[in-house]
Amino acid sequence: MCDQSINICCVAETWFTSDIDNNFTYIPGYNILCCDRNSSNSMKKAGGSVCIYFREHFNFIQLSIVDSEYYEILWSHYIWDNMNYIVVAVYIPLDVFYYNELVEHIIEGFQALHKQYSEAKVILCGDFNQFDMSVITNWCNITELTHENTRGNLQLDKIFSSDELVFDTVEMLQLTVNSDHLGILCKRAVVSKFVYFRDQ
Repeated sequence: MCDQSINICCVAETWFTSDIDNNFTYIPGYNILCCDRNSSNSMKKAGGSVCIYFREHFNFIQLSIVDSEYYEILWSHYIWDNMNYIVVAVYIPLDVFYYNELVEHIIEGFQALHKQYSEAKVILCGDFNQFDMSVITNWCNITELTHENTRGNLQLDKIFSSDELVFDTVEMLQLTVNSDHLGILCKRAVVSKFVYFRDQ
């Protein structure tokens, strides 16, 4: 990530748990936020989880605007070039059975964000599997920035934003980690890079 000058990296399916030593997740030059899989947010013991790596000089915080204990969702806020940004990392299992509850939860989170950070640009990314995002995109007024397949002939990994011009380029990225998904690399003209990928 340092070689590619990545400022923010969101990862889905990290398989991180609270039992994993912090040294295992540490990457020099970065700080990390994690949402580990537990008995509250999944009936499965293995898999899942999301995390966000920020460059160590970034001013960022984890947000608790809504209670996300029961979902694998991580809400964060950072400031770049005097602009407020919200990054939301999500993992939605293929066999999700709580569609309505999760849609309501994400919409509630966006409504809370708008009240607290009305001028912020919001970036929502993750492994959505085949989850129908149409209700969320309409209610939250976000636009999908990705339109290419990320695993075989399936488009499972996506990035949405409240500002469709937040990035200058969005491209698929062949990963060097053990994953059968492609990563997504987003770039801004000011040489700020944002990358999302699924780890497993």
